[in-house]
Amino acid sequence: MREYWIYIESFVFIREIKSQVLLYNTYSYENIVFEKKGKLKIILEKLLNPENLRCVLITEKEMQDSNISNFISLLRNFYLGDIINRNISETKSLILAPTIEAIKDYKVWKSENITENGINVMEYLFEVSVYHTFECKLNCNHCASAYLQFISCTKDSSKTKLTPKNVSMIISQLENSCLARVNVLGGDIFSLTNFTEIVDLYNKLKVQKFYYVFYDNLQGRKINFDNFDDKSVLRVQIVPENLKVDEIIQTINIISINKEIEFIIMSDNHVKIAKQIESQVKESCNFIYTPFFNANNIEFFNRYVFLTKNEIKLIKKSKQELFASQLLNSMFFGKLIIKANLDVYSNIHSKSLENIKEESLQKIIFREIKDGKFWRKTRNSEPCSECLYNNICPPISNYEIILNRKNLCIQDK
Repeated sequence: MREYWIYIESFVFIREIKSQVLLYNTYSYENIVFEKKGKLKIILEKLLNPENLRCVLITEKEMQDSNISNFISLLRNFYLGDIINRNISETKSLILAPTIEAIKDYKVWKSENITENGINVMEYLFEVSVYHTFECKLNCNHCASAYLQFISCTKDSSKTKLTPKNVSMIISQLENSCLARVNVLGGDIFSLTNFTEIVDLYNKLKVQKFYYVFYDNLQGRKINFDNFDDKSVLRVQIVPENLKVDEIIQTINIISINKEIEFIIMSDNHVKIAKQIESQVKESCNFIYTPFFNANNIEFFNRYVFLTKNEIKLIKKSKQELFASQLLNSMFFGKLIIKANLDVYSNIHSKSLENIKEESLQKIIFREIKDGKFWRKTRNSEPCSECLYNNICPPISNYEIILNRKNLCIQDK
């Protein structure tokens, strides 16, 4: 009787939950779920046994089973694996299956047996958001909770402001990091009397600097953009309602530096107005549509933010990203928030890690890597831990926290 080697490719990510097995092609991003049933169950269990290196013998008689023959067809159609006649190759192929332990920085992300002197933690810092002031004359309806959902300006009763000396201290500690982005926030940053000096200080960092301003704080202001470098971006946040579209377009068009318009979206009508504004802006500009939960628009979130299983299956992730999602949260990892009083946070919802005047960023980052709750906030707990797609799904975000939900997916009924 003829025998064949049946194998699963090394670039295929495998996840098994109860009687189901997900195979995900990390090159084509095609994925398919198989049920462990009948004779196919025996074959799958052999293939998934690490000792068999994803390659086992199968007989011609076994291949006549409808479940097994269908499995082989799908393996081939989705480039997940294949069969080889044993007459062609007497010895089995050695499929070196990837393991989570083999990925770069596994021990760091797992935070096992690491010491402060054993790693350069600054290479894990990619983004810093700095709140310079919380003073602002506006009274926006979204102010109190927008910054809890995404990067945004906000205000409170605090009169504390960062001085140029404070900014210099922060920058000096960022110079040896892998920083790619700084977000400069308020309050109203353009109300700072020393703002020009602060911009000059940030220009020393050859990374992208995003200066956040709410649209209403631009109106009636003459702002000199001459000292902003070519890596500076003005991020203008707009709630598209009760606005004079012509005035918005005129204001946007006179901004002389790199700019992005971020629409804070709560409804279908907001989307409609935002599209109208976008279509009429003639200057080169990026447009971002950011959903905002206002406690009354859960149906809007159901339609535009929550994901169905079919939408999740279309997400493209590399092998490295799939493994990394088991250890860290790519939405939060490598990001810090520094408030005007110099307290440092790993997330806007976290407790203060420490004050930068009292402890270096290096020590603060090490503590978050080793014991923190946000950089390593994964979907490895229920209900996501029981889902085949938990590594494909986007990481936990601030939306889940503000909505008090475990996930943002629409479960099959």
